[in-house]
Amino acid sequence: MVSLIAIIKITQTETCREKLDCWSEESGSRETFLRIKRDARRATFYTILNTVLSIAAGVTLVLPNEDEIHYHYFLKILAEQTLPNFITQTLYYVYKTNFVFLFFVMTVNSIRILYVSRQIKFQSSLLLEHLGNISEGYDVDDLNIFYNEEYHKEVNNKLKFCIRRHLHIAQFAKEINDAVKSFIIPFAITATLLGMTVLLIGFTGTIYYNYYQIILSAVLYLSTLFCAVEGSQCVEEETDKFSQVLFSNPWYTWNRENKKLLCIFLTITHEPIKMLKWSETLYLNYDWAISVLKKVYSLGSVFFNMRGYITK
Repeated sequence: MVSLIAIIKITQTETCREKLDCWSEESGSRETFLRIKRDARRATFYTILNTVLSIAAGVTLVLPNEDEIHYHYFLKILAEQTLPNFITQTLYYVYKTNFVFLFFVMTVNSIRILYVSRQIKFQSSLLLEHLGNISEGYDVDDLNIFYNEEYHKEVNNKLKFCIRRHLHIAQFAKEINDAVKSFIIPFAITATLLGMTVLLIGFTGTIYYNYYQIILSAVLYLSTLFCAVEGSQCVEEETDKFSQVLFSNPWYTWNRENKKLLCIFLTITHEPIKMLKWSETLYLNYDWAISVLKKVYSLGSVFFNMRGYITK
């Protein structure tokens, strides 16, 4: 339900390239272009893998199981009715087909986050390359560079352009974060509970699911969690490079006005852009994902040990 509401409510992802005013991947150097292409292929692979896993996990639950009547109230009621076999079978598979839709809906939002974050990362990569070439075309070792007004003016224009572009990217990331902010806590809670449920079922074996269904569900859970977290992490890592690239420029050859712009830019880029941010201490990244997996394992272990004591 949380995923379905998010799909309906969050619409910014469909128009992200237009709102972000994306530069062409070919506008950068050959090296940057190839790096973006490799990253795009990985994101495509993650998307295809997650989609296939969601459909496969849903299809396995459509297959008949002799014990399912004890766990699905609708199937129990259907079995008690004296309907023609054709109608019974049709209603049975219509009900079971919902599981395919269910698993797909649960994974869509992580793929959307992965797509949007990749766009932000790619645009940041192109901006970083532009930022690193501010003094290109000038001999910065020439002592006369300090008195070259044309040089200082060009540096000034490039710095202002880069600041405006960075602010545009940061503002778009903030719009996405504002749109998904109200869903972060529900997703965090449901992700923990879902992981605990899969782990509990796998440990106890008290429900009729087969081993391959449990394995598929567990792999799908990890894949979905990875897509969302990896998307947020890649933006944080890429935008954390701005300060380093700024200092790699020969800023010591710039005039006072350009050094002031440098200080302003450093202030703006002091903190990397963080996607899926709820507060200063709670946002999705690898550390958060590891903490969720630890909670899932801890809770699953507690229930598993409790079951051992109960059976004794």
